[in-house]
Amino acid sequence: MINDRNEIREKTGLEVGKVFLFDEIEDGTKELYDDNSNKPILYDDSLGNFHMLPKSEEKKQKISNINNKMKSICEELKNKLKEYQYPYQVKMQRGRSNALNETGMIDAFNYIRAINISNCEKKYDMMFSRFYINNNEEVNCIIGSYQFAYSNKSDYSYLVYPKSKEGKEHFSVSLEREYYNPITKYDCNNDNDINDIVNEFLEYIKAHEK
Repeated sequence: MINDRNEIREKTGLEVGKVFLFDEIEDGTKELYDDNSNKPILYDDSLGNFHMLPKSEEKKQKISNINNKMKSICEELKNKLKEYQYPYQVKMQRGRSNALNETGMIDAFNYIRAINISNCEKKYDMMFSRFYINNNEEVNCIIGSYQFAYSNKSDYSYLVYPKSKEGKEHFSVSLEREYYNPITKYDCNNDNDINDIVNEFLEYIKAHEK
């Protein structure tokens, strides 16, 4: 992984922007965990993934709460797929990077994956950090928001980050890989929206299976 922002710019053409927390959406920071670390986590050049985390120690507990809600969403998704007899395998995926694990905030990058059993190349992810690129060609991250992804091929992730943090109403079903910002409002500290989140994810899957 790479921390050097000049090198990241040369490889991706992008600047490193701000990281936000779900309950501080208008108060992002450019002070990242990587600034004090000798173990790079910011950019994974093998996959084209960014990992943006706040420097502040007090944010760790808030980020750990993401994992609790993710478990509830995963169970509801399994139940719905079984009820509708959709042919998908669902599992929670945890980060495996030792450097990310040492931050104490690796839960920000855990995700739920649904795989089409009849075509294992088709994967659908629900992630709990939302990445987007603004008009200044800066990569930004909202930790505790969420994002969907579809892949039927391998490619660098940053190439398909949305150009806005806002939810989009339409799907780009012609793409073989994409990131998508859902429109359901997400509250990391409340379970009332779980059913809506799962239903929107199922609609996202169905749109790509047509």
